[in-house]
Amino acid sequence: MRLLKRPYPLSRTILNVPVFLLTVFTSVLLYLTGCKEDPSILGIDIMPAKDHLFVKIDSSSAINAYTITGKHVVTTSNTFYPIGSMKDSIFGFANAGIVAQYIPVSTTAPSFIAYMDSMILTLDIARAYGDSLKPQTVRVYELTDDLRSDTFYYSDYNVTGNYFPEEIGSASFLPGDSVISIHLTNPDYFFKFIGKPDSIFEKAANFIKVFNGFYIKTDDVTNGGGFTLINPGSITTRLDMYYNGGEGGTSSLLYTMFLSSSVTKFSVYSHSYNTFPVSKNLDVVNANDSLLFVEGLAGVSVRLEFPQLETYFKDKKVAINNASLVVPVDNLTFGNLPEGNFPARLMLFQVYDNGDYDYLHDFRINNSYFGGTYDKVKKAFVFNLGLHLQSYLDRKIENTDLVMLSYSSNDSPNRVVLKGVGGKKSGLKLQVTYIEL
Repeated sequence: MRLLKRPYPLSRTILNVPVFLLTVFTSVLLYLTGCKEDPSILGIDIMPAKDHLFVKIDSSSAINAYTITGKHVVTTSNTFYPIGSMKDSIFGFANAGIVAQYIPVSTTAPSFIAYMDSMILTLDIARAYGDSLKPQTVRVYELTDDLRSDTFYYSDYNVTGNYFPEEIGSASFLPGDSVISIHLTNPDYFFKFIGKPDSIFEKAANFIKVFNGFYIKTDDVTNGGGFTLINPGSITTRLDMYYNGGEGGTSSLLYTMFLSSSVTKFSVYSHSYNTFPVSKNLDVVNANDSLLFVEGLAGVSVRLEFPQLETYFKDKKVAINNASLVVPVDNLTFGNLPEGNFPARLMLFQVYDNGDYDYLHDFRINNSYFGGTYDKVKKAFVFNLGLHLQSYLDRKIENTDLVMLSYSSNDSPNRVVLKGVGGKKSGLKLQVTYIEL
């Protein structure tokens, strides 16, 4: 996922990793050779006595957590491109569409085009999310302006006014189908192909100046619904033009165009949360609700803060060996939601004072150890962020603030409800193991 990043060089904020690893080794050795101190100190009374070498903090009171509106994400480099509409009883309304160019499969111009027989846009379905058996209607519109190949397009791109209002084709489909076939029927669109010089078709750069591309969207559902993830790289995803050469010419000719990796395309998403459970205290700073919500397709995410961390270690020099953030799933409030609906992985990003997001050093150095995948035993998402917290204590980063979102928020509609701090037994906790130097 591409996110706005503050241009800090890595060396500016990273702590001394060899020293950190040596500290970890030393602490483990001390522990294994006889340290008998009780490692659990709860709540605000967390400071070790001077003779403690190995101390564990386990405190949910040190965390602020609340749901926030999602930040836009870059969708020009998606693997899959969702289309569809969904009304979820928890997360409200969501809609996904595609803006895409298309180019000829070969540099050979079509034979003389007297008139069109038909034109079919076929979209290959990779997988579905939600109700795969609920019919939806997809509509195709022609863009009014060309797309730039040197531009990143975001999920909140405002397509209004950038396409002709008359649709050029529509179809009904089931998200669980294998393909979507859309017959394009607008005669004005057909006429654009007639009488064009061969040079238009022989070079992609010339072609996309005349044929700007499509906006593909679905009608809003009134209830239920879901999403279909389109694979643009499949040879099945194509625009086939069947035409006739007129009297004396060849009939039933075929000319094919692809939505390949070499053209500009991106996804656009919209969300509406009003009156749904997710809207309670949405964007209310330090709300600390009992529930937290994470949604893909650039939907809602979670803001996390650790306001007491510096107080805990005031006037102390410490080396953090491990910091584990445990975020449990809520499976009671709205029923036991299927684990298959959860994001495959959640991510934590550092939040700078100017609002930009950046990867944590823990993720950069060891992607696997960083975690974020769902632990079926603990029924929680677990992260390791010791480097992040140590960097803050060493005054090498501005703050400890984090945002938690779906790892594949750019192209995956998965969502999950998590336990917040406000519940009686939230289970949301930060566990820190450290040595006082």
